Amino acid sequence: MKIIDLLNLMVIGEDLPKKIRYEDEEYYLTSDEETYIGCISHSAIGRRHCLEQCLTDEIEIIEEDKPIEKIRCGENNSLMPEQLRADLYCLVDKINELIEEVNKLKKESDM
Repeated sequence: MKIIDLLNLMVIGEDLPKKIRYEDEEYYLTSDEETYIGCISHSAIGRRHCLEQCLTDEIEIIEEDKPIEKIRCGENNSLMPEQLRADLYCLVDKINELIEEVNKLKKESDM
């Protein structure tokens, strides 16, 4: 996302990420939701605090709600006893089913 996109979200009143990263520094959204303040430099990014030359710079949203990734079972399980390997694959399948269900519930709650 670019800084200009973030400023546009501010102007139209969309939900803003609480924390972003810009030029290797983390910025937190202030309580008035009009400015991000840098943790280290205390510099500001916001409606009244942005230079024209930085509008197209990229930022990273830190707090983005991402789905939980499924786990994978390693391919190098040939040294494991067969029953233990079967139990491991069964557990991995069950955990992945739970991950799918949690992701589905998170998506439904966002709507």
